[in-house]
Amino acid sequence: MLIEGINQEICSKCKICLKVCDRRYFQEDTSGNIVYKNLTDSCNFCGHCIAACPEDAIKRNFDWEDDVETYSEQIVSYEKTLQLLRMNRSTRNYKKKKVPKDLIDKVFNAMRYAPSAGNARLWKYKVLSDPERIAELGDIISRTMWGYWGFSSYEQAKEYYEEMGRQDIFNKAPIVIILYLEREIPNNTMYAIWGVDTGIAITYGRLAAESLGLGTCWMNVLLGAISVKKEEILVILGIKGLVLGAMTLGYPAVKYSRTTPRAPLDVEGLE
Repeated sequence: MLIEGINQEICSKCKICLKVCDRRYFQEDTSGNIVYKNLTDSCNFCGHCIAACPEDAIKRNFDWEDDVETYSEQIVSYEKTLQLLRMNRSTRNYKKKKVPKDLIDKVFNAMRYAPSAGNARLWKYKVLSDPERIAELGDIISRTMWGYWGFSSYEQAKEYYEEMGRQDIFNKAPIVIILYLEREIPNNTMYAIWGVDTGIAITYGRLAAESLGLGTCWMNVLLGAISVKKEEILVILGIKGLVLGAMTLGYPAVKYSRTTPRAPLDVEGLE
């Protein structure tokens, strides 16, 4: 059990933990003390109680705790946040430059904090950095998806990419990151939930990469190809399970000068 209870010596009995725990594991006993009762052993360790407790009185036992940061009233301004969101581009041209491991680690560290349904955190990550394996993966995707892209044949698609100097669909990216689950699809609802979780994690990684001067691009075309060539692609990746998303990572070869315009949202019910 990761949450062990309450440090009664420093607990102020503010009862905030009772409010933030959706599973009602915190209760007030007859003496007025706050106690933790997880009778079903089903705490998913969302961490809300730890984050909300003013005195840090939640006792826990695990070996992967980071340095806990104290919340400030405003971590970053809306203007700066919006600037980062608007400046994030889908990078389709990469420099022939190796990405240092410490920067890749920082991208993964950001993805580590992505939320997931029920805090399940089921993702597994596979990093491809071997140019030959990336090219092999790109080739099998191209052989599968050329019709979807509007080409009349695989050869036409290959010639098109070669004329553009992009080599293959991964655009000479030095890193390809695959997100997958070591399980099969139980039903369409769970597939959709896991897909949303994956999208959130990739978005965290993309924004972190942008802040580090790196470029990224969603590669959802992999999902289309794997629905047709599942076994062959899993062999190339060296994994087993359910692939849910992928992104490229590297140094952008093109420097953008400005953000792009976007049409207003179609929002209903906002008074």
